[in-house]
Amino acid sequence: MIEKIKIIQIFKWPGESEQKNVIKSLAVQGESGLKTLIEIWDETNSVSVKRWIVEALGEFINDTSKGMVCCALKDKAMSVRLHAIRATEKFGCSEFGKYLLPLVDDESGGIRMNVLDAIFRLKVKGYKRIIKKLLTDEKKYIRKRAEVYEKSIA
Repeated sequence: MIEKIKIIQIFKWPGESEQKNVIKSLAVQGESGLKTLIEIWDETNSVSVKRWIVEALGEFINDTSKGMVCCALKDKAMSVRLHAIRATEKFGCSEFGKYLLPLVDDESGGIRMNVLDAIFRLKVKGYKRIIKKLLTDEKKYIRKRAEVYEKSIA
């Protein structure tokens, strides 16, 4: 079992390999790991820590983790929203993917791109309509990805 202070330290580090190792370790702990994540969430204001907690929540497919991820999809910090998208994909549930839909209009091109990818991979209801919509996105890289997806479903 990793101490909370060590988890917080690692979640603040650059990169992602160590963070993902901690997430795996917490997932193996089951409810105890989830409880630790929730405690840290309640104790910190660090965006770096919160983003990794949100991603870790994707390993715990239950109402608590889904509720927290749903809230994180609306977080003001772009990196928290990004990691919430990753957690949503980890849930692997196209039904839960509906909570991604508002992010199709996010101010961040990075968020819109990641939402496009997630919606396509999860086959969220209405995903073809979203692909068509993003064919006219202001960002060229998003339009190009939408074109690739459109061709793959044609």
